[in-house]
Amino acid sequence: MTRRYCFTLDLKDDAKLIAEYKRCHEKIWLEITQSIRDSGIQDLEIYLFGTRMVVVMEVNEHRTRQHLALEKDAPEPRPIQGPDLGRVVAMPEVGGLHHRYERRAA
Repeated sequence: MTRRYCFTLDLKDDAKLIAEYKRCHEKIWLEITQSIRDSGIQDLEIYLFGTRMVVVMEVNEHRTRQHLALEKDAPEPRPIQGPDLGRVVAMPEVGGLHHRYERRAA
C-alpha cells in the first residue's frame, strides 16, 4: 500500500537563491536517488510556483519509515523486545543515514 503526501514550502523571495536551488537540482547524484528510494519513497515530484514549492511524494507503507514528519506512525509495528532477547544492535538504513535498533542474541 502506498500513501501520497503533499507539502508546501514558501521560499525567500530572492531570485538568486531560487536560481541557485534550481541549478543544484538539475542533475541529481545517483546516491541521492537511491537514498530516497531506500527510505521508502517510491515517487517524488517537486514543483515551483514563484516562491512556493510544492512537494508530492508516494511512500511505500510496507517498510519502516524514517521520516518523523509523516505522522510519526510505523506501518509495520514491532513487538516490545525485552532485555532477555539479547543486546541492542544498530541496523543501518538509508545508506547509514538512519538506524533501526533491534535486540539480538549474542
